[in-house]
Amino acid sequence: MDEDERIDVYGRQREAALGVITDIDEGHIEHFDLSVDGERINITAEWRAQKVREVAMLDRMIAAWKQLNA
Repeated sequence: MDEDERIDVYGRQREAALGVITDIDEGHIEHFDLSVDGERINITAEWRAQKVREVAMLDRMIAAWKQLNA
């Protein structure tokens, strides 16, 4: 895989993660909680937070590959 293909793949992964964030924010994905050892965990919020971290990581990876190609 060359650098342009890699950047394209990371870009598509980033867009997919942003799509999940948008779907959660717009209410297209049902919010639900889970109780673990008496502690309530908002699974949807945890999933959204993970996707936000994923987008940030992909942004850094795309920037790094673009810098390597400069």
